[in-house]
Amino acid sequence: MSKNILIICYHHGLGDIISLTVLINSLKLNYSNSNIILLVRENTNTDIFRFIPAVNRVIKSKNDRSSLIRTTLREIRKLKIDIALHCHAERWFTSSVISFLSGARIRIGYNKKHQGFLNTNTIEFNYDVSIHRQNIPIVEYYYKLLEPLNLSRISGEKKLIIPPMIHEWLNTYLISNQLKNKLTIGIHPGCDSKGKGKRWSIENFIELINYILLKYSDAVVLIFIGPDELDLEIQFSERLKSPKYIIIKNSLEKIIALVSVCSIIVCNDSFLLHVSQALGSRTIAIFGPTNHILQKSNTKNDKIFNVFKDLECRPCWVSNPVICKYNDFRCLGKITVEEVIKVFEKVYNMELNNYFKKVNLS
Repeated sequence: MSKNILIICYHHGLGDIISLTVLINSLKLNYSNSNIILLVRENTNTDIFRFIPAVNRVIKSKNDRSSLIRTTLREIRKLKIDIALHCHAERWFTSSVISFLSGARIRIGYNKKHQGFLNTNTIEFNYDVSIHRQNIPIVEYYYKLLEPLNLSRISGEKKLIIPPMIHEWLNTYLISNQLKNKLTIGIHPGCDSKGKGKRWSIENFIELINYILLKYSDAVVLIFIGPDELDLEIQFSERLKSPKYIIIKNSLEKIIALVSVCSIIVCNDSFLLHVSQALGSRTIAIFGPTNHILQKSNTKNDKIFNVFKDLECRPCWVSNPVICKYNDFRCLGKITVEEVIKVFEKVYNMELNNYFKKVNLS
C-alpha cells in the first residue's frame, strides 16, 4: 500500500541523519511503495541523500517555530501525509504541532509534560535522565517509533549506498592516484567546529600517523579534513615524516566515496564515524565527553572499536559547545597514543587477513 510518510528531523545534523537510515529503511521495507519525506533544517547539506535512496523528498526550513509552521502549511500539508514521525526525544511541542498541521492521520512521537499532546501515539521515555546518560543506542529510539505501526525492523545497521556515478569517479580517482587494491587507512582528526571538545589532540594524531606511516609501509593513509579544519593541513605538512599520505578535503560526496575504500578509519566522535559505520569499515573511535554506547548498531556485525576512559564525570556532553567542569578535558587527555596504537594493531591484523583474501580473489 502506498503511503506518504513525513519524518520530522529538523534538529538533526548529518551524523544523526545517517543514524536515521535504520528507521527510513525499515519503513521502506514495510511500505515498499511509500513516499518518504524528510523535514530538515535549512543548512542541511542535501548531498547526503544521494546515498540514501529510500528518501523520496527533502524539505528544508529555518529552525524557529514560526518558520517550521509556515513550511508545514505551505509545502507539507498539500502532500497529503498519512503518517508523521517525530524522531528526536526533545522539542516535543513544536514537533507535535507540525505533525498535526501536516494533516497526518497517524502522528507518532515522544512526549514530556504533555507537550506532545497532539500525537496520536506517544512513545514512553525516561525524561528524568539525559539521553546521553541512558546507555541506549540511538537507533533504539528510532526503532521505538515503529512499534505503534506494528512494523518489523531491519538488521539494525546504518546504511549508505554509493550511487553509480560516484562509483565511476571513485574508480578513476583510485587508478590515477595508484590506490587500486592498496590497503588504505583513513584518519579524521577533527569534528564539527562547535564540538571541538570532542577532539583528541592534534599532537596525538600526528604521533599516531607517523607511527603508521613508518611501520606499515604497505599502507596508504588518507587524512580527511573538513572545511573548518583547514589549519590542520599546515601542521601535517610540517610534521609528518613520510610523504605516503594524501590530504582529503573534497566535497561531501567524494569524502563518503573515499571512506568506502578505507579498510580502517581512526576518528573522533564525528560525522565520519557515522559514515564509516554506515559503510561497514572497521572504525577506531576515540570518545571523550560523549557516550560511546549511543553509536552502537545493536548487531553482531558492528565494526566499531571504541577507545575511552571510564571516569565518573563522563559522559557529560549535553549540547554544543562542550564545556568541561575541570577545564582540562581529562577524558581525552588521559587517552594515550600507545593505547590507540594497541587497538590499531589489533584491528590492522584483522583487516590484513581480509585484505589478502580480497587480493587473492581479484
